[in-house]
Amino acid sequence: MRTWRWLVLVLVWLLLSSLSLAAELGTPDQVDVYPRGVDATWVLQAEPELELILPSSFDPSRIRYQTMDGAVVETWEAFSEMAAGWIPPGLTEPMEQMEVLRGEIAALNAELAGIQQTLDYLRAGINPDQQDDPLEFISRAQAMRVENEQRKQSLEAQRTEKEQLLRTWRDKLQQWYGGNIERVVRIRLVTNGVGEVALTVFSPYAGWEPFYRAGLDSTEQTIGLETFVAIRQQTGLHWDGAINSHTAAPTDTVSVPTITPLVARIQEPAPPPSAARREMVFSVVPEAEMDAKMFEPEMVQIQGEAGITFAGSGRVPSDNKTALLSVQNETWLAEIHPTLIPYRAERAWLMAETEQPAPSLLLGSAEFTVDGRLSGRSVLSHAGGGEALSIAFGHSPLITAERTPVVFTERRTWLGRQVLRDGYHIDVQNGTARAATIMVKDRLPVSGHDQVKISADIDPAPNTNEDGVLTWEVTLGPGETTRITVEWEIEYPNNMELIIQ
Repeated sequence: MRTWRWLVLVLVWLLLSSLSLAAELGTPDQVDVYPRGVDATWVLQAEPELELILPSSFDPSRIRYQTMDGAVVETWEAFSEMAAGWIPPGLTEPMEQMEVLRGEIAALNAELAGIQQTLDYLRAGINPDQQDDPLEFISRAQAMRVENEQRKQSLEAQRTEKEQLLRTWRDKLQQWYGGNIERVVRIRLVTNGVGEVALTVFSPYAGWEPFYRAGLDSTEQTIGLETFVAIRQQTGLHWDGAINSHTAAPTDTVSVPTITPLVARIQEPAPPPSAARREMVFSVVPEAEMDAKMFEPEMVQIQGEAGITFAGSGRVPSDNKTALLSVQNETWLAEIHPTLIPYRAERAWLMAETEQPAPSLLLGSAEFTVDGRLSGRSVLSHAGGGEALSIAFGHSPLITAERTPVVFTERRTWLGRQVLRDGYHIDVQNGTARAATIMVKDRLPVSGHDQVKISADIDPAPNTNEDGVLTWEVTLGPGETTRITVEWEIEYPNNMELIIQ
């Protein structure tokens, strides 16, 4: 039995010593991020033998290298093995916090055990008659018991708090890291010891998407659009260097394609592509035009083999939180089209359209603000190529309409028909500092039966009336208000039940 224990200890020591001799690959020199996955690259001095350790979040079957300055890689291998206590550099904080909390919980448990032993002793009881002063002994024993019970409750509360913090850090560790904390990837390279080797390893635990912040300034009549690359990663390594975000990954097919038979047939014409499909057609703006609009960008947009690439640098921690790297910040003059639908909402909806074409916008999440206030979140995309950019910005708090009903009346004619009179007033207010042309939409009933007769009195007359949907275009100066009145009469047979819906 002792021999087996000795062999186990030797094997553990050999494993630990081999890991300690291996160089851990920390922050990559460059990362190429795809919508799903990342290629991380390290530039290494070519030593005769290189032993390298990576987190298990990296794929040992997807490794490639490039030699420089006369380097020659003679042999190499990569495989997964037990971590033996090795921690990825990006996980140092949660692991240290967990280790501290475990120590604090152990200390609290030890103190609680001592208090419990004292309480058990006091509960067992000692015959007071054997004491010189029984009453004083009973008083001191009771005070000691109360003090220890209070201390026990305090320590148990502290332990509960520490255990909750420990669970929180365990959850963070699972969020921060996509690999198996108990395993690592080991890479061995044998080279001629000359020049450098650029080692690239793939990990699926990363990705990116476009993100936008679109702001409407109703006073200046402009749209401000900030474009970002939003990156999240769980590789276990912090990134702090060159970052390239690609809209497409390199093709996995490198073999010669097969040729299929060419068949002539009759086929119905395919339907035109949907609007959503057309929005995804990419068009890259010339760099000279982009540079004029840049506002201290961290990333630059270029065209490459992997679709559109945003190249730059930045820091992306391994915590699965979104890191935003700015691409560009542009401002365009805009035409603002406020639309009021009073029976649905008092505040106007805002649609803004640029007066000049915008570059292509990839499909991505967006935040929208109106005069500095968050108005909503949605998605944004734009085909570019000379097309105007239209963006819905949600509600405006400055352009409003109050809808109030007129006095409802009902009477019967001498012919035995029922007459119902109803309607509403709309008070429109322009609370902006500029004149505004506001579109107001509402409705009135239309007849759905030949026995139902409807007449209407509308002031002012709407610009359009399409099946009872009324549209006015109202121009108001700063702070100006106006009233729209819509009244109607519905006449129908007395023996019928009228339904309006």
